[in-house]
Amino acid sequence: MHTYSLAILLSLLLVSSFLKLPNPVLIEARKLVSSSNGRVFKINLIHRNSPLSPYYNSSMTPKERLKRSSLGSISRGLKIQLSSTYYHTIGDVELFDLIPNGGDYLMKIALGTPEVEFIATADTGSDLMWVQCSACEKYNCLPQKSPLFDPTKSSTFQMIPCTSSACNKNPSYHSHCLSNDSNNDNNESSPSPSMCGYEVSYGDGTQSDGILATEIIALPSSSDTTTSTLSLSSSLFGCGLNQTGTLGTGEGIIGLGTGPSSLISQLGPTINYKFSYCLAPLTSNIDSKLAFGADVMGSGVVSTPFTTGGDTTFYHLILNGISIGDENTPVQMPSRGLDMIIDSGTTLTLLPSSVYISLRATLVSAIELSTVPAPQESYHDLCYNSGEQFNPPNVVFHFEGADVVLKAINIFREVDDGVTCLAMMATKETAIFGNIAQVNFHVGYDLKAKQVSFLPTDCTISPRSPSYSHFMSRKDLLNRLIVSSASKHNQIKWQLSSLGVANSNLIPNQGDYLMEIAVGTPPVELVAVAVTGSDLTWFQCKPCILCYQQNTTMFDPESSKTFKNLPCDAQHCSNLDQAHINCDQQENLCRYSYTYGNATTLTQGVMGNDTISFTTSNSQDPVDFPSIAFGCGYQQYGFFDNDSAGVVGLGNGPISLISQLGPSISYKFSYCLNFVASHNVSKLRFGGSLDNNLVNNVILTTPLITTKNSSTFYNLGLNGISIGQMNMNMNKIIIIDTGTTLTYLDPSIFSSLEVLVNNAIGASPVSNNPLVEPVLCYDTTIAALTPPDIVLHFIGGDLVLKAENVFFEIDIYLCLSITKSPRDGDPMVLGNMAQVNFEVEFDLLSKTVSFAPRDCSNA
Repeated sequence: MHTYSLAILLSLLLVSSFLKLPNPVLIEARKLVSSSNGRVFKINLIHRNSPLSPYYNSSMTPKERLKRSSLGSISRGLKIQLSSTYYHTIGDVELFDLIPNGGDYLMKIALGTPEVEFIATADTGSDLMWVQCSACEKYNCLPQKSPLFDPTKSSTFQMIPCTSSACNKNPSYHSHCLSNDSNNDNNESSPSPSMCGYEVSYGDGTQSDGILATEIIALPSSSDTTTSTLSLSSSLFGCGLNQTGTLGTGEGIIGLGTGPSSLISQLGPTINYKFSYCLAPLTSNIDSKLAFGADVMGSGVVSTPFTTGGDTTFYHLILNGISIGDENTPVQMPSRGLDMIIDSGTTLTLLPSSVYISLRATLVSAIELSTVPAPQESYHDLCYNSGEQFNPPNVVFHFEGADVVLKAINIFREVDDGVTCLAMMATKETAIFGNIAQVNFHVGYDLKAKQVSFLPTDCTISPRSPSYSHFMSRKDLLNRLIVSSASKHNQIKWQLSSLGVANSNLIPNQGDYLMEIAVGTPPVELVAVAVTGSDLTWFQCKPCILCYQQNTTMFDPESSKTFKNLPCDAQHCSNLDQAHINCDQQENLCRYSYTYGNATTLTQGVMGNDTISFTTSNSQDPVDFPSIAFGCGYQQYGFFDNDSAGVVGLGNGPISLISQLGPSISYKFSYCLNFVASHNVSKLRFGGSLDNNLVNNVILTTPLITTKNSSTFYNLGLNGISIGQMNMNMNKIIIIDTGTTLTYLDPSIFSSLEVLVNNAIGASPVSNNPLVEPVLCYDTTIAALTPPDIVLHFIGGDLVLKAENVFFEIDIYLCLSITKSPRDGDPMVLGNMAQVNFEVEFDLLSKTVSFAPRDCSNA
């Protein structure tokens, strides 16, 4: 045990206010969403070896990073050694679970007033929060990049006195009193209570000794706003004064365990005793997400109870069995089930030797490929060449009440060029469900219900759009995009049909692109769907008679100084199709009614005008446009996106936003789209022209074609399609639209294109389509597939669609993002997947559309 002289500590740490008893724990949370009387809050998790980490070493190869995280798993996992009471001691210091090493996930945290920011390890296998304090320079500090925390510079730091209940014996750490005679040579004074010291040791010899204190701890939100933080006043933490060993994965520890000193227990009812995370693969370079207060919900969620045993830190699950492959081949298990800890800080999954040997043998039998030697120092003993033939079966962990299906990404990992190895190993100690097994699951912890939940989720999909659902798997997302695409294509067909129903083209749904827009005076910030296939702009307005649930701010025209209702004789009222207008001359209000598709979805309200403003991409002052006409929707029926406030019409008609902005933007706008599933923001530009320097002078300009059916859509003339030397000639009209995901062709044209694609790929599509819509998909495990470019021959030039524009991957399949319309004569549509990584400019004066290849992630 280390002891410190009170005089030295006082000289380093004390100011008069430090000796006050700490205030009760207070929680301050700004810009948080309520959830069952609690709060929901999200922050980023950064893998130790991610480029987003301040400890990222760009000189390390992927192989070295993977090896490093595996070593961290072994170092950490083998030290979670539990006796019959789930911990043991070294002297009078308890041995706990955390080995600060590779394989962890880090999170940002700020301490003190003023705030000092650190990167600390987020760990479900630890309780006490601690960071290194500046006084460790008098004893021993471990290397870190951020400045050490100096409590003398914080006005809110308060030490915990020995008389505090927090200094009583705590299962999470060893505590003791540091009294004023602890280093007094004259022994002139008797012991008296003063500060509360702590000691915490880890299995590899790493140790932190210091004093317990309270401080304001702030957790920055994962949003881009700097004011969106979760603050915990008077939070208990350890001020580390003497550290030995290694602290290679961060600058402190954030304990997310079950004990009373953990961050979760301290946040307590404010977050409903709930938290969750979604871990992205190390190779994805995407932030993982940690959420406080949120339930894990969605189709496919499974839950299992947890216990704490005698340690009050770990989350213990009961594993009843393991099965492999479609045949559900069982793995040998203990008859009473297996006690298994789920841990975010252990990389590999550790199993008892007998279970591991059985699992390994069953996998070898199911894979039916020759194994290869494991790379040196990899600590793996089952490895394969990661070629096209390697297709391991799923492994199902049968927890109590929850079957968790592990995919290849959870079971194997590439540890060397072309070599992939089993991400599990045998142990003589405690079984652990590691973080590789948890990748691409939304994992939720409910300390009140004492359960852990799992939902398969693509954790790499983290767009900034507020409509993003982190509960959705990649397959679910693609299915929703494709269903939305089919629905949107159907709306275009309805609008162009001769049916006597008032129709429009937009179903607000997944697969669209949202834009930020502010309305009124003072401005109210809204997020709405931006669509080139619609003219009318509308937002839900208060007081809503019948509205869909909107998760974002709703516009209140009564609160805007500049809002005016449009009278019946207003020009913008007459610009609406007469089928959409219901003007009452006595009220003199321009009432509108828009029905979408088959009349199951509609919006009704009153036309008005108000100031609309946009925030420029370079963060300059907002640009205001007064007296812009839009619909105030008071009644909406059917399916609408709960995170969208309405629709921004960017069509070609007189009521569209583009036509209203008119000469102020030279009747021009352009966009540069990233993939819908991307975490990059797409750009929409009003006015200006394409920059030749940015697009290398490769610009295709094609004329807009006027048709009798509708003035809304942007119609282009398509003369042919080719793949390599194979050509198809035609003379067709195709609509370019941002709200339709897939590209639609006449069935007869699509049949010919299918032949060209099959010949170019050298394979036939599978019959068991993995998606809900009839899309061509090819099995990548049968043969190496090289997706071809597809060239669209427009009037005036050729548009080369790269493989990323016309193909997408789902599971083991490569699928074509071009499909057929239900029948010949239905509208052909160029969808948004085909437009990704092009800057597309619309010029309503010259009646042209231009395409310029560009990396839209850097636009």
